[in-house]
Amino acid sequence: MSYSYNHIVLVGRVCHDPDFFESDSYSRLRFKLAINRYYKEKEVKKLTDYLPIVFWSKLAVVAKDHLKKGTPVLIEGRLRASRYEKNGEIKYAVEVHGTGFQKLSSVDKHHKGLELSTLQRLKAMKDEGIWTQDHSDVFIEFAGIDLNEVDWDQLEKNPIKVKTEMDSTNPE
Repeated sequence: MSYSYNHIVLVGRVCHDPDFFESDSYSRLRFKLAINRYYKEKEVKKLTDYLPIVFWSKLAVVAKDHLKKGTPVLIEGRLRASRYEKNGEIKYAVEVHGTGFQKLSSVDKHHKGLELSTLQRLKAMKDEGIWTQDHSDVFIEFAGIDLNEVDWDQLEKNPIKVKTEMDSTNPE
């Protein structure tokens, strides 16, 4: 029995218009995916990772018509590590070989706030002690809102008002 499993799911934005290559034997689409991550020191800071993504064959042909610079997208795939020699020096590279993708709606245009059911689940997790945001190296953000700032009691009394207030504090 093998205990190997290589599956990755990423959500980010396409950094540049993808590079498409097609020959008689294969098609390839390459691009970088920008993925934000947050950490907290004295204040919350944002870092962006740029991961190389590669789609092959039919997926590459389909994706070239849908993915453009700035497109929010969910990518499924597997990590591929390679080793090569350049100028006598051994180099290593990691890229994601995509097996599927889903274009996502832009948060700014279509849905700035969280669904009420999602907020209620988060509140229940917080009340039960399952979810906390007390670690200095972890910051959880949804639609630009620090969940420690949500007025949970107000949410239960008037969810529409809280959602509107959350939308107005969205920095994007």
